Amino acid sequence: MFSALLALSFLASGSDDAEKRAEISSVRSDFDRNEGVVMFEKNVHVKYDKDYDLYADRVFVLLENTNQLSRIIALGHVSITNQTRSGACHVAKFIKDKNEIEMYGDGKKGKPAVITDGDEGNELRGNVIRFWTDSEQIEVEKSCITIRQRVDKELVL
Repeated sequence: MFSALLALSFLASGSDDAEKRAEISSVRSDFDRNEGVVMFEKNVHVKYDKDYDLYADRVFVLLENTNQLSRIIALGHVSITNQTRSGACHVAKFIKDKNEIEMYGDGKKGKPAVITDGDEGNELRGNVIRFWTDSEQIEVEKSCITIRQRVDKELVL
């Protein structure tokens, strides 16, 4: 069994990511070295490079070659936050070589995936939300956008 708190230095592969680090904590974890899969369950928290926090019921870390991160798959009550946005969904996937996060709603319950802009409260909802972390481009299937505008009132004398 893997330790409940695991510093995953292998998440950062390549010179551009040399300083990136992830720490994953959970109640329970298992590691299958032959398959290159680490499973974390119950109260999972992933802290990635000071910028991203992910919470979920269960997380799978998929490795390739010599413990290099390929993907992270989060399942159940997923919450992702960074300094400017927060997101909630049923399933999330991080695909490292594409710098892409895919967020899926819960179709059975009719709950979409959601991204909220922290400062303005603008909200983006959809069945599937794809977010590229390097370009901050977003693609949404069956989207609904709520834009909140600030209204500054002026006192006229």
